[in-house]
Amino acid sequence: MPTLAELGTLHDRGTNEIEALIDRIRDAVLVAAGAIQAEATSVPLHAERFVWARHAFIDPRRRADEMWGAILAANSATGITMAQILGASDTAIQAAVTNAVNVFLEAPVVA
Repeated sequence: MPTLAELGTLHDRGTNEIEALIDRIRDAVLVAAGAIQAEATSVPLHAERFVWARHAFIDPRRRADEMWGAILAANSATGITMAQILGASDTAIQAAVTNAVNVFLEAPVVA
């Protein structure tokens, strides 16, 4: 498990390795948005997920930046090292992004 200091270093970014990982997260955001666009309307929270996907298509880097903390938090509990986070596979990154989408949904407006 990365130390809190290591998580802080990752969160603060600033290295080429970290920026390359953020770029891969951006790409995973686009893949997740495409999957949401194609999902059945019967999927729970589909309308809210669809709005998230639209925003992801408009500005995938912003969505990746927003997800960065959630992805770090998810990986901090799994017992992996900072180096393993930086060297995550495409499959692991995609799973982390897909699993985090619902955390970032806007709450529906209640009248």
